[in-house]
Formats: sequence, C-alpha cells, structure tokens
Amino acid sequence: MIVYSIDIETTGLDPERNQVLEIGVARGEIYDDSPLDTWHCYVDHDELCINPFALNMNRDLLKEIYQLKQTDPGRLIPPSRIFPFFQKWLNEMGLAKRAKLIACGRNFNGFDRQFLKRLGFDDLFRHRVIDPTVLFMRRGDEYPPSLEEAAKRAGLPPRISHRAIDDAIQSIGCVRSYFAKD
Repeated sequence: MIVYSIDIETTGLDPERNQVLEIGVARGEIYDDSPLDTWHCYVDHDELCINPFALNMNRDLLKEIYQLKQTDPGRLIPPSRIFPFFQKWLNEMGLAKRAKLIACGRNFNGFDRQFLKRLGFDDLFRHRVIDPTVLFMRRGDEYPPSLEEAAKRAGLPPRISHRAIDDAIQSIGCVRSYFAKD
C-alpha cells in the first residue's frame, strides 16, 4: 500500500489565523523498504501571524526562509501556487488528477489537514489516514506517544528535527517498522 506521509510546520495552532511555513511529503510503500519519493516546499508570505511557541520552535526554519527570500526567492512558493506545484509532482509520479491519496502522519486529520485545506488540498485525501504513533501505544499510555517516542519504540534512530520533510520520513519509517513485524 502506497501512502503519502505529510508534515507541515506552521506559525501556530489556529488554521484560520496562522500560516504554513513548509510542507514535506514522503511517498512510499509501507510493506517494504523501497526508496521514498519526497516533495518539499517553503511557503512565501509577506507577513506572518506567529505565536511565541511557534516562533521559538521554528526559529531556524524562519532564518532559512528569510535568507532564501534574500538570496534565492524562487525557492519560496506563494500559498496560491503550492497545490499546483504539488499536483505537478503527483502527475510525475503517474497519479491521475482525481486520485484519492492515503495520508500518513502524526495527527494529520486533527491538525495538518485543516491547514492544507486552506491551500487547496481539500479533496485530495481519503478520510481514513494512518497515524503512526497509535501503532506504538503501550498498555498504560493515556494518549498516543509523540513521533519521537514512537520512533524510539519502533527501534529507529532519533531524527525529530521539527522540519517537515524529516518528520514525514520518520512517520513512514515508523509505519514500515510496524509492518515489518508481520
């Protein structure tokens, strides 16, 4: 089964008010270790509405985006152009324009999907998604573990950088590890 592990970094938790800073996608088969296809973009904004927690967590990303804006602005994609760029990548993967994707990601339905809808990704994903962290819950856990803890429980090397593409790759790694036990 091919899934699209998706992660975003944002300026806060409110999809009506805050913005997406970057998107990372890792596409791959979950039942084997074949190479992943990846897609990544930085989002270009003229102004940001950012909360202090997100400012601190994303300080390195914000510096990188600022530097790109000065030196290589073509690497930044305006919000209105993100979905067409992503659709082009999907077409290069051989997907039909109306294909429904299986999303994979920590809290994708509760968080990422809400932000992605505002960027035109409304009908792209199936309703059922794979949250890799629930695969590594243990008796006594009161809620699903963090992605970092799930990766640890999966026996994967730590890789949580709070960067979209790294977390997307880590999510699919957790799912692959889970199914490798079968």
